Amino acid sequence: MDKLKDFIDTHRAAFDEAPTLPAGHEARFLNRLDEEAPVVTLRKQPRSKGLYLLYAASLAAAIALLLLLRFGGTELTATEDPFLAEMRQTATEMAELQTYYHMQMRTVREQMKQLAEQQPTPGVLAIWQESEQILADNLSFEQNELPLLPPAGETLQTLTQHYGNSLETLRFMLAQMERIEKDDQQIN
Repeated sequence: MDKLKDFIDTHRAAFDEAPTLPAGHEARFLNRLDEEAPVVTLRKQPRSKGLYLLYAASLAAAIALLLLLRFGGTELTATEDPFLAEMRQTATEMAELQTYYHMQMRTVREQMKQLAEQQPTPGVLAIWQESEQILADNLSFEQNELPLLPPAGETLQTLTQHYGNSLETLRFMLAQMERIEKDDQQIN
C-alpha cells in the first residue's frame, strides 16, 4: 500500500492532468441507465381480511410452538432454580447411597453374626465386638456429622469414602473370622 501511495505522490502531475471525459458523457450515461432500469412503483394495495387472518393464524401457531417447546407439554409452572434442582438431586443420590451401603453392611453383619454364633471362640467374639463398634461409629456419623454436610458433590464423595471404608473393614473382619474358624476346624 505504501508503494502505491509513493507512486501516486511521485507522479502527481500525471494524475492531475488526466483527460476529462468527452462532453455530454454524463448525460448519455444517465439516459442509458434510465433505459435499462426496470420501473418499480410502490403503491399501497388494500389488504384483504384473508391476509389478516393468515397473519393472525401464523402468529398464534408460532406462540403455541414456543410455549410447547418452552414447557414441553407439561403444566405451565415456574421453572426451578438450577442450584436447588442440583441440591435436590444430590440429596436423593445421598439417600440412595446410604441405602445401598446399609444393605451391604447388613449382609456382611449377618454373616459375621452367624459365624460368631457357630464358633464363639475368643478371637471370633473379639472381631464381632469390633464390628459392632464400626456400626456404632457409622450411626454416630449419620446422626452427628451427616446432617451438617451440604448436599453437594463433595459430600457424595465423603459419604462414599466413609461407607466404603466401613464396608471394606467389615469384609476384612469377616474374612478374618472365616480364617479363624477354618484354623480351629483344622486343629480339632
